[in-house]
Amino acid sequence: MNLMIVDDDNVSRLAIAQILSTLTTQEPLQVASGKAAMQALKQGYQPDLIITDVRMPEIDGMEMLDIIRQDSLFGPVPVMMVTSSPEQAVVRQAMQIGVQGFILKPLTEDAVKRVRAVVDRFHASLLEGPQSAMRRLSISESKYWGYVQALQAQGRKLVASVRLIRGESDHASHDDEAAIQKMLDACLGICKTLAIAHLNKALLNMEVLFKTRVSARNIRVDAVIQAIELYLHWLDVYVEHQGPRVALAGDRNEEANA
Repeated sequence: MNLMIVDDDNVSRLAIAQILSTLTTQEPLQVASGKAAMQALKQGYQPDLIITDVRMPEIDGMEMLDIIRQDSLFGPVPVMMVTSSPEQAVVRQAMQIGVQGFILKPLTEDAVKRVRAVVDRFHASLLEGPQSAMRRLSISESKYWGYVQALQAQGRKLVASVRLIRGESDHASHDDEAAIQKMLDACLGICKTLAIAHLNKALLNMEVLFKTRVSARNIRVDAVIQAIELYLHWLDVYVEHQGPRVALAGDRNEEANA
């Protein structure tokens, strides 16, 4: 799980990173301004949560939140704000723009619970929950996770294939187009089955670009690749936290209570 911490105070950044260290094995990305945070996103950083101070030079937390919410790619990313004085005007403005929550200074262990809850809700919103999907589709748990794993594998293969074409020529050959369409069909089929909206939209955009024979090196292709990679990353984290072992434990508990 990738955490981005945005604060112009170095001590505050370190304190936040320290108290949230139990949530992820990945070192949080620490940046000193909203401007630096936006640059990191443009350069390909894939956040699962952004935690930002409210008051900062250049681009403050409120401005950054507004920019993110209007961004077609990073708009869904959850953002939490850190503040020592939760002024009602600030809270109302942040809620209107789309903040997911606040963390109060000085930080306590309660911050860990708040962050964990926000991240869990975000990843759960990306696709229908396992138990619900299994009931709706009348499939076993192994079948459900088999679909998810197939989507992960086919999605990575699709991205690698498109990147390879971009490096070799302006346009895909007939054989390349056929292979890419086959991978797209497989991914789109699973997305539809499991109700994975964000990734499904990005894959459809990729299909349109290739069907209209847009140059493989067109900037729009690069943007769609970035979107697919971001949504696959979110799917990876979802599987890491909600995967088969978690679901199996839940099934055993249900059987015991039956």
